[in-house]
Amino acid sequence: DLAERRSTGLIEFLQARGVDTVLVGGLATDYCVKTSVLQLRRAGLRVIVHLDACRGIAPETVAQAHTQMTEAGAELAQTLTHVQRLLDA
Repeated sequence: DLAERRSTGLIEFLQARGVDTVLVGGLATDYCVKTSVLQLRRAGLRVIVHLDACRGIAPETVAQAHTQMTEAGAELAQTLTHVQRLLDA
């Protein structure tokens, strides 16, 4: 929910199963992906954003989303190799 008025149930589902790390990709980086990442971080989950698996609407808003996600503690990984390195660390 982009307006963040109601839960989709995803965070509760992940927490109930003891998940601590989430790998995120999707459309659009600057809206849905960003909102999901920020919600997951607020819930205390480790979040890795696989940038090659994301697409945004506009370069300016994608850059802003990257900054916001990084400032919230999300880890950005361009390639699958980088994702694997982060998971192995």
